[in-house]
Amino acid sequence: PEHEFHSSELAERYKKESIVKELLDTARTLEGVARHASSHAAGVIVSDKPLHEYVPLNKPTGGDEGLGGVDRVTQWPMEIVESIGLLKVDFLGLSTLTVMRRAARLIEERYGTVYTMDNIPYDEGHVGPDPTKKPEALFDMLERGEVAGVFQVEGAGMRRLMMEMKPRRFDHIIAAISLYRPGPMENIPEYIRRMHSEIFEGKDVVEYHTDALEPILKDTYGILVYQEQIIRIASDLAGYAPGDADMIRKAVAKKKKKLMTEHKVKFTEGAMARGFSLEVCEAIWGDIEFFARYGFNKAHAADYAKVTCQTAFLKAHYPVEYLTAMLSVERDNTDKVRRYFAEAKNLGIDVAPPDVNRSQLDFTIEDDGERPLIRFGLGAIKNAGASALNLIIEEREENGEFEDLQDLCDRVDLHKVGKRPLEFMIKGRAFDRWGTPEQFIEALDRITGYSGSTHKAAALGQMSLFGGLTAAVQMEADLLHPLNTIERIKHKELLEWEKEALGVHVSEHPLERPLLTLAPLTTATITDITKDWVSKTVKLAGMMTQIRVITTKKGDPMAFGTLEDLESKIDVVFFPKTWKEVRDQVSTDQVMLIMGKVNLRSGEDEPSIIVERVQTKIEQAQASVAGEDWRSDYAPSPEPKPVKYQRDQAPVTNDQNEDELPVNEAWATKSSDEQQMVKSEPSLSNPQPEVAKLAEPEPDFDLGMPPPPPNFDDAPPPMSDDQPVATNGNGNGRYEPTMPSPKPIKPQSDIRTVIVEIKAVGNWQKACRDSLQKTEHFDGNDQIKLRLQGQNLVIDFPNHQTKACPDLLESLRMIQGVDRAYMR
Repeated sequence: PEHEFHSSELAERYKKESIVKELLDTARTLEGVARHASSHAAGVIVSDKPLHEYVPLNKPTGGDEGLGGVDRVTQWPMEIVESIGLLKVDFLGLSTLTVMRRAARLIEERYGTVYTMDNIPYDEGHVGPDPTKKPEALFDMLERGEVAGVFQVEGAGMRRLMMEMKPRRFDHIIAAISLYRPGPMENIPEYIRRMHSEIFEGKDVVEYHTDALEPILKDTYGILVYQEQIIRIASDLAGYAPGDADMIRKAVAKKKKKLMTEHKVKFTEGAMARGFSLEVCEAIWGDIEFFARYGFNKAHAADYAKVTCQTAFLKAHYPVEYLTAMLSVERDNTDKVRRYFAEAKNLGIDVAPPDVNRSQLDFTIEDDGERPLIRFGLGAIKNAGASALNLIIEEREENGEFEDLQDLCDRVDLHKVGKRPLEFMIKGRAFDRWGTPEQFIEALDRITGYSGSTHKAAALGQMSLFGGLTAAVQMEADLLHPLNTIERIKHKELLEWEKEALGVHVSEHPLERPLLTLAPLTTATITDITKDWVSKTVKLAGMMTQIRVITTKKGDPMAFGTLEDLESKIDVVFFPKTWKEVRDQVSTDQVMLIMGKVNLRSGEDEPSIIVERVQTKIEQAQASVAGEDWRSDYAPSPEPKPVKYQRDQAPVTNDQNEDELPVNEAWATKSSDEQQMVKSEPSLSNPQPEVAKLAEPEPDFDLGMPPPPPNFDDAPPPMSDDQPVATNGNGNGRYEPTMPSPKPIKPQSDIRTVIVEIKAVGNWQKACRDSLQKTEHFDGNDQIKLRLQGQNLVIDFPNHQTKACPDLLESLRMIQGVDRAYMR
């Protein structure tokens, strides 16, 4: 009964049921018996004499490779080894350290700045090799939730904690790592409340049982977090020797009641002898009893926190170098490559496909464009081993780039490289400079056959009189056939080839265009969905990648599926009633818009969506959002026939110049007053007066051009005439909500404008929606403008009023994705 897992029901069954008694008795007999010989992952025994003089040894069972070449291990477990006085030290290997070293090398190569583990700043006030790189930037980045690739805080829970905590110092990160565990997690809200009161409000809200606790608990705002704090309390307040003080923690952690009682008496007597009252002693002991079971070793947490802050520093100040290092180290881990590739796109960093003349084995940085880009490494191509790829890379480095396919075949024996590696290089776009994947796949047998025979002939000395191979001139025109003579591959299939070879879509994601169109109709992206969203109704766009239909106990069919967007995926559930309605519409590889409630099943960590409705046709989805079932504050109206808007002219139909901009589809349905209002909006010939009032001069921009996603330099991909354009009420893709008739407004001279600057990375659409929704909580007659940084775009809302005030600005600045908020 004294055991923490005691169950009275099980004890009763043990007494009454022979099979249960036999089962448990057998289990007790087997418990603790060695099942097999295994090796500690990181434990190293340190001894003053050869180990065989102290402990029995044996050969490791995992093989040399698994143990890094270790040829002997102890037969005794670590507890016995430690009990006889030998020292066991754990050496933990972290790939993160390799990432940091690679990133530091890239930084040195590009800027001449030398970073090491000892000089990378990790706390406020630290000065590194480049004094212009402030450590405060790393805390700003963690606060924004940009944690991909940052040690220890990549998970959704830690990301959420960083955004809520808003850490400003190194010791905040130490506390976060220590508190984010079952048990002490309960103290996180109180820790954050006290921390924010001190840092952001200048108030000290911490109360101590006695002033003697302040120097011990001040760093953690009066909350017991670390084992060292318990040791110091016992030592400073009750006169314990440090070694004895740690016995309190062990007694509490192991729930040894007898020892706990003994220490309580000893602690109370020692503290009272130093002048503390019985009431204070009992209160302090109560805290120790409660926190000691969860106390974390601060030294351990500080080591981890230092790496957390240093990786965050490198990513905040050198994102290209850091992500290149991350991708190189994790090139064989498809999931991580996909994650860091998505992070690069979120940060506006271009990642280019592999190239036979540019790529190394690892990912590299190229600086010959307008901005640096990360080049995919050949080593990240699936089914292409390093030895095969090195044949190409070594020849290129020794004798220069390959002029064309013929030159590659003549200089490298592609028969030795192998068909399969070449096939996946083709699918990964490594040869796109010389032709299309269709051409190369069709020619693969000819290419390997020609190259192999050429090098075989060279080995036999069959050279022409002119120093070349006799077959070269004859074969040159036959390697790649013209596109019009071979079977064409669908664009979507080419993109899937690329993903098959690289694990990720690099040149273009097949969902990119349809999701860009559907983005204004969603309320979140899959990445946004966390445990905090449970029971909320959301609208998500994505592609159904898996569908599994089952039958319930009542005999009704229902389905489970996986919805995937550009960055993540989520499980979705179709209950029988919903599945009956939508099963004819839903299939794998189907792009769709879904509405449903966020759900979290007991015992699961990742939320799912209980689907209520789907739309698989983009045109219908856009129209449906305006209906009652999909009501939204920013819902678009049903679209009229799309038209195009030509610069400095009235709208024209789609059969005119292909260089025209995509456009105001709803023009024909507007009244003359509305048309005049649209004409008066900013254009190349008619810049809007209010735009000139911003802190920085705003360049002119075209009507109706939706903001491009961050991976496009200039504009969204061209749309065909029959491709629907995502609209939002006014038909031009702008976030202009349909609102009731405007209220009477105050004189123009008294109207102020709230300007919100939004980063053109990540889910900027959500930041736009959240900003507009936030302004609705402040009733007034002032104007609101959204500015998309780096895209030369200001979105105006003439029919949307708010109240320009400090409280609103502060609320807007707290929204993820908002960089600045101010008023004019």
